[in-house]
Amino acid sequence: MRFGDFLSCAALVLTTGAALGAQLAPRSALGRVPRRPFPQHVVYTAGSILPNRYGRAVMDADVAARYDAWKRAYLVPMGGGRYRVRMG
Repeated sequence: MRFGDFLSCAALVLTTGAALGAQLAPRSALGRVPRRPFPQHVVYTAGSILPNRYGRAVMDADVAARYDAWKRAYLVPMGGGRYRVRMG
C-alpha cells in the first residue's frame, strides 16, 4: 500500500470548508487568507504515530496530490469563483 492511499482519507478529514474555500476562490471574494494554510506541521501529541519511512516533504506532496485529485474529481465550477461538490 502506498502512503498516499493511506492519506487519501486523512486529507479529506483535515480539509476544512474555510481552507477549501480559500484555495478555490480568489482572495478578493473571501476578503481574507486561510488561518492555517497547508502544510501546517503542527506539534503532535506525545505518543502520536507518524510514518518513519517518509520525510515530511514526501508526505506533504502526497497529501497535496491526493487533494488536487479529489478537487478534480468532485468539485464542479459554478461560476463567479464558486464551486459545488459532485454527489455521485
